[in-house]
Amino acid sequence: MTGTGLKNLFPVESIPLREGEPFVINKEDLGTGKIDFQELMPTIHVPFILRNRDNDEVIIFVGEHKIYHFKNAGELEKLSDAILSDGFPDNNLPRFVCSIKFPGELDNGQPRISGKIIEPLGVLSINSESITGILYDNDSAESEPVLLDTLKSVIEMVTDSSLIKIDNESDLSSILLKSIAENKADWDSGFFQAMNGFSTGEYKKIVLSRKRDYGMSGELSVVSLWNKIRGLKQSNYKFVINLHDRLLFGSSPERLFKKEGSTIYTEALAGTFIDDDSDPDREKNYYEHILVRDHIFAQLKGTASRIQYPDSPKIRKYEKINHYLTPITAVTESVCSYIDFLKLLFPTPATAGYPVNSVINKIAEIESYQREYYAGLTGIVRGNGDAEFFVNLRCGQVKNDMISFYAGCGIVEGSESEKEYTESELKMKTMMSLFGS
Repeated sequence: MTGTGLKNLFPVESIPLREGEPFVINKEDLGTGKIDFQELMPTIHVPFILRNRDNDEVIIFVGEHKIYHFKNAGELEKLSDAILSDGFPDNNLPRFVCSIKFPGELDNGQPRISGKIIEPLGVLSINSESITGILYDNDSAESEPVLLDTLKSVIEMVTDSSLIKIDNESDLSSILLKSIAENKADWDSGFFQAMNGFSTGEYKKIVLSRKRDYGMSGELSVVSLWNKIRGLKQSNYKFVINLHDRLLFGSSPERLFKKEGSTIYTEALAGTFIDDDSDPDREKNYYEHILVRDHIFAQLKGTASRIQYPDSPKIRKYEKINHYLTPITAVTESVCSYIDFLKLLFPTPATAGYPVNSVINKIAEIESYQREYYAGLTGIVRGNGDAEFFVNLRCGQVKNDMISFYAGCGIVEGSESEKEYTESELKMKTMMSLFGS
């Protein structure tokens, strides 16, 4: 190991690991040595890493107790209730991560909610001041060693501290072998097909997306990939998640909702323009944004006793791309599960269109591929039932020796095919740039 030995850092082995009892290590207790993360990472299993968009918290899942599949909201609710009833009701650390596919069809008249849950052996929550951890499963002989080894590996790895020796020049450019041909004529054809729905009054907005595939050469280093993602300048939800049959990664700007007790924090993030100072298509983009904002309000008003949002949207900048943003806060009188809000809000017109139920089947008809987890959700559910879900945007997927990148655009009456294609190209380049493309 090129960094200072672990014996000169916090004595990790002295942590009292008792199932279900969180422990805290303060930053000042960690010493001044460095851990070579690259050297330790291959020996451990980290199925999920997330850096939160709105604070400096980094969540790392340690080992995997079990991965579950669910085909609808009812199955998700049963699985969730079973895990959360395991005896950690006061714990505000993540209990599991939920990855949800974009609904390719309706289920009893509502968008289908399907995907996977990963339940970890343990969890680490890291911020600039401390590391908090918990061991959930102490029955397995490997649980405690895995947690300790991971803790040794990830102390301060994703903060600005110098405790971890990380190669910020990680090179992924050799991973991409060749692009599978993407025909722009297919985009134009789908775009004009979508435009027909406006003249018939079928919908007021539809979101179309693209996928670009690359053959993959060599073995992808998750360490190098995470280093690249965490180095992106945007304050987004930066994540890597291993779903066994695929690896998802991305840097998403959009929260679906955050549930803290009876308070829900959500947002309308829609309407995009490229110019730095002004929006040449403000009327069109503002119309698109208001469709999303008003839909979210309508979905929440039957459940919330109070809903607040500013009169005018803000502009959130992401390098060359700008989005209109309206933060929305709702308070409920009765106790609601996070699943209640998934059913109310997913998907919003920001990633599907409006009316939502009218465009689900149309998207599947126009697009030449299944979105699966693109424009779906990733969310952490904490032991006390609180949750936070973000939309899988600005993301990529590794599956079967292929790397795929995705991007989409909201289409309304008056949209232009070439402008929307250019916008999607800029969005796609966020992840492609990690690989030197």
